[in-house]
Amino acid sequence: MSVAVSVELPDQPGSGITNVQPLGGNGWNAPISQTYCEVQSVGDGTGGVNQVTVTFDTDHLSMVSWLGVRETGQAADSQAFVNMVFQRGVDMNQFEVLPLTYAAGTDGGDGAYGVWRPIPMIAPPKPLAKAPRITVNVANVNGESLYVHLMVLEFNPNAAQVTPMGFLVGNFAS
Repeated sequence: MSVAVSVELPDQPGSGITNVQPLGGNGWNAPISQTYCEVQSVGDGTGGVNQVTVTFDTDHLSMVSWLGVRETGQAADSQAFVNMVFQRGVDMNQFEVLPLTYAAGTDGGDGAYGVWRPIPMIAPPKPLAKAPRITVNVANVNGESLYVHLMVLEFNPNAAQVTPMGFLVGNFAS
């Protein structure tokens, strides 16, 4: 059986936090805000996958700055499968296998960790039923907990139609 948790930004997840920080940009060539989201999903060890899905804000153009994955209760290296879906029904997805490196902690903080910084891609705002999203999957075998940490830059919904991509991507580098 699989375990799944979903959150729609800027909503608060059932277990975790969402924090929207204004950045002071005009939204056209500098981000209006950045959203940090941390979501936890507790596996039940029954097989299948432990999955976290984060749906991007439907009011803003979004660009993922970085994604962190932590799997606690893990006793060895692992891997996470990350799928960013930008337009459903079109080949505009980005799939990544993220290696998670095991680190033994002296305070019970054992776990496998990984950070992914995707290439700059823009997730246009769409109605919720078609909104871009990111999904992270790990194996659900021993009741491990999956933590997904995500930082997203947010722009004016029409920024990509007005601002050259180089200016938008320049924000990604900072």
